[in-house]
Amino acid sequence: MIAAFPMYDRPETAAAHDRLWAEVRARLPWAPHRLSRAFDDDLWALWEHPELLLAVSCGLPLRTRLAGKVRLVGSLVNDLPGCPRGHYFSRIVVPADAAPHPLPDYARARLAYNQS
Repeated sequence: MIAAFPMYDRPETAAAHDRLWAEVRARLPWAPHRLSRAFDDDLWALWEHPELLLAVSCGLPLRTRLAGKVRLVGSLVNDLPGCPRGHYFSRIVVPADAAPHPLPDYARARLAYNQS
């Protein structure tokens, strides 16, 4: 069995995810002892793995390619400042050395986004 939270599992959140998994596992003693961190480069391999027990996905993969293949069992509340419970927000970022511009100036800029 496999359990993993790769989309949001970064060094600064790893300890919190490990604590969360320990709480989940306390209720499922037959579950894996630790979260897997082996799928960081291939989320689809994780989400579609035949031994998947529990994983985290954002809404887009869940509603598109994973629809009918996985079941939603809950939603994490990340308790982010300025974000109501049950909601999530993203940030738009630019290189640290970029001069600030009004948002409309980015209409023809190159966009990068995560794999989801």
